[in-house]
Amino acid sequence: MKKPERIQSERLLFLALKRMTLEDIITTLGGFGCYQKRLFIVICVIEFFVPFQLFCHLFHTLPVDHWCNDTTWWPRSCPIHWNVTPSECRSFLKGIVIPTSGDPPVYSKCTKYDYENVTGDVTEWMTLNTSVDVIACDRGWVFEEDTPLTLSKEFELVCDKKALTKVAQSIYFAGILTGCLLCSFIGDRFGRLTIFYTGMLGVGVIGTIIAFVQSITSYLILRYITGLFIWFAVSSAYIILMEFIGTSHRVVGGTILTVPFGIGFMALAGIAYGIGNWRKLQLVVSLPYIAFLVFWRKSLESPRWLMTQERWQDVQKVLDKLAKLNKTDENLTGNEIDGLKESFHSQKTTSSLLHVLRIRRLRWRSLILLTIWFIHSFVYYGLTLNSANFGTNIYVTFCFFGLSEIPACILSLVLMKFIGRRYAVVTCMIPAGLACIFTTFLPPGGWMTTVAVLGKLWISSSFGSIYLFTVELFSTNLRVSVLGASSLSARIGGICAPLMLILTGIWKPLPLIVFGALSLAGGLLALLLPETRGEPMPQTVAEAESLGRTKIRLPTSPTDEDI
Repeated sequence: MKKPERIQSERLLFLALKRMTLEDIITTLGGFGCYQKRLFIVICVIEFFVPFQLFCHLFHTLPVDHWCNDTTWWPRSCPIHWNVTPSECRSFLKGIVIPTSGDPPVYSKCTKYDYENVTGDVTEWMTLNTSVDVIACDRGWVFEEDTPLTLSKEFELVCDKKALTKVAQSIYFAGILTGCLLCSFIGDRFGRLTIFYTGMLGVGVIGTIIAFVQSITSYLILRYITGLFIWFAVSSAYIILMEFIGTSHRVVGGTILTVPFGIGFMALAGIAYGIGNWRKLQLVVSLPYIAFLVFWRKSLESPRWLMTQERWQDVQKVLDKLAKLNKTDENLTGNEIDGLKESFHSQKTTSSLLHVLRIRRLRWRSLILLTIWFIHSFVYYGLTLNSANFGTNIYVTFCFFGLSEIPACILSLVLMKFIGRRYAVVTCMIPAGLACIFTTFLPPGGWMTTVAVLGKLWISSSFGSIYLFTVELFSTNLRVSVLGASSLSARIGGICAPLMLILTGIWKPLPLIVFGALSLAGGLLALLLPETRGEPMPQTVAEAESLGRTKIRLPTSPTDEDI
């Protein structure tokens, strides 16, 4: 029997004799060895913290009961012979000056009776409110006592300013869109590690500063910058992981990252409930990002990025260190690096979205995918940010939304393996759309929340499938460009989702109907795409164009390689 060291040497010799690729070398040096496992754990921890910044604004702006402030009636006191407490007197005065509507009566949040020029004892006002004009709040608002300090309460983001709470989330997503546009340019220039740690430091520092802002304008500007940095950190972390692990581990490894994301989702609900105060919550969700700087000197730069810079000595140093960390005794020689150079230069091709637009079949395919990515993000964030409107405790609802991420991850893997990529997307988007529409027929409460959580589960599962599906639909030289454009489309969907929720002021079910209709449309559009399960990934434009023209070769039984 051959010793492991001899087998390793023979494999490296074989790689040196053929035109080798980086994937070949990484697989030989340990496709998921000790270093990759440690890297995977670190990025799982980062994924745990991602929902903290992504959704903390939802808890910053929780609704607090409020009504108009008015200096003509708050200073007055009730007659002594009434023998009431100050809070009871306050409630009585509120009942006189604030209009009510409905049965049972609900106090108006944005209007009041105009008693500016009315005189007399407070008891006489009770007979006047039917003849006094109703006006909009003009002296600020009074908020329910004994409630946590929220952004809405501190900066009075209510009534005509309420839409700012949704606009603020869209501005944050606009920052992510900007980060998406800049990330590839900066990352290609300065390296994966530089942009990753810049992003982590930026989120930690800017997020901490947000906790001390004194104006809503400062808050909006800094949230925009935080969105930019969070994309730097998260996208580069994912790229580093994918470029270090072997091909056979990428799909499962990338999909499993959804699990810590879901756990962080749930943890945020508990943390927000326990803290309450929005400034303290902002500190808690920001400071952990700075702690990741301790990994700076222990991290390896991506060898793929070093190759694009043709820094071949650094490539060899990184791969030698990877071999050492993975406890493989063999180091690469000049022959292997020469083979890597030859393979790299032979595969360098010029590619852009213009190549896609020139070919009718690929043009329509990319337009369908851009639409589907937009819908996924639009519906996913729309449902999540609408957590407060399903009639149950927002912390409980948000926690179940986070919990749904875990079965969604499993469902995505199972469906892609057994029914293929296309039908995995269709099977998830259509039920998600039906769930969104069905919630509009249910009264607020447990059942409405249950159906909404199911809708969130289905759209999350589909989101997990569409990435791999997109990768497999285009050739090697077009893949990065199409993925970049798809990500941009998704970011635009994220920007639009909070703005759609403003329309609840016109008709409360309207956003859910729009989410549902678009999800149904996206599921039907996916039927127009070719299936890729069981097909080799296209290497050329001609191979990508031919997908769907011939019968898809499905294996008799699914295996790990099929995914």
